[in-house]
Amino acid sequence: MAEEWKPKTTVMLLGTAALPSSKPVELQRCVAAPSTSNAHYNLALTSKARDEFLAAGAAHHPSFTAAKQACEKYLPLMYGFVEAIERNPSVRLNAPINFSWSSPMRDSKKSQLYTCYSHNLEVIMVLMSYGYSMINLAQSQCRECTTEQSFNETAPKIVKLLKEAAGVFTYVATQEIPRWTDAPPDRPAETHPNIAEAFALIALAAAQELMVVKGALTGTSPGILAKYARRA
Repeated sequence: MAEEWKPKTTVMLLGTAALPSSKPVELQRCVAAPSTSNAHYNLALTSKARDEFLAAGAAHHPSFTAAKQACEKYLPLMYGFVEAIERNPSVRLNAPINFSWSSPMRDSKKSQLYTCYSHNLEVIMVLMSYGYSMINLAQSQCRECTTEQSFNETAPKIVKLLKEAAGVFTYVATQEIPRWTDAPPDRPAETHPNIAEAFALIALAAAQELMVVKGALTGTSPGILAKYARRA
């Protein structure tokens, strides 16, 4: 029986990234918004999207596509919520919002949950989860390639996913983490810029390697392959 063909790439060796988990938060109960506005409806919608995002990541046999899509649904609502509480004077909090997150990279001897009242923690952990979900989806698509033809057809999509993941991690490291100016010393590993930068480099290197592998299989000239390899 012939051995099943598999692409020779380190993407296959990355392993599935465990997504951070969090406790539910009923935003509509935490925020006092004008009764004449549709703010309460929007807050309930945001809470629902957040719950769906967390459920997709916590599923026993998660769908990587569903996890990515759930995150994409929650992200704009999350940023709308942050914008409202930061810039809208008619929106005030009934009480500080308590965000609790666990990190897959946590020290097992410490508490499973990191809790604080800063929405910066929420933003960073959701974005990191988004990046992880794209890496997981890229790896899943790579594993489904059982012939050179299927790999050559799918590789551009996988490369796009990995590059987008690298962009998310870079954004977290250069934009969102620096905004958290009062971050406590004891916080999830994902909220440190060097961790986000490391994941960005891993995703980008994997994308460049896939381009080299695909190029070698499709007869790309050695000169072009050398350029790809130097970037990897």
